Amino acid sequence: MFHLRSIICTIAMVFCNGCQSLPSRGFRDDSYSATRLKQAAFDLSWDSLDGDKKGFTTLYPAGDAARFLWQTGTPATPALISSLEDTNRGVAAHIILTYIYHRDRITPKLHWIYAATERGPVGVILTVNGLSWTERWDPNFRSVRRDDLKQNAARWRSELQNRSR
Repeated sequence: MFHLRSIICTIAMVFCNGCQSLPSRGFRDDSYSATRLKQAAFDLSWDSLDGDKKGFTTLYPAGDAARFLWQTGTPATPALISSLEDTNRGVAAHIILTYIYHRDRITPKLHWIYAATERGPVGVILTVNGLSWTERWDPNFRSVRRDDLKQNAARWRSELQNRSR
């Protein structure tokens, strides 16, 4: 099966300049896919998240890199794990891993942020599957604590190591 995919990818690379349209799910040792997964994980950012901005009841991966990693599934895990401690990519990597391994935990828990001078909320603290981060609307500001990212990365590594036993 792997050999057949390699042949198809080679043909696709010659005739259509790449095999982006071919599925990579389940081919962990394909060096082209591994390189592509690493690049996609590197391309993650805060903009790789989208969802319902009014009630924050839904959250999902957005953008080509995030969707590619999400659709790849478990073979994307090593690339996603390598991004978990980065303050710009860590939350997106965490959300994608949560979609892959714990779809039932993807609904955000919310803590609204209010300021005495404003009539409504000025931001929100979202928590998904144990990781919390802040989003403020004026100015558009997103942040996550580095210590929280480190703890989250350690939790994911431990969980995934226990799964493989």
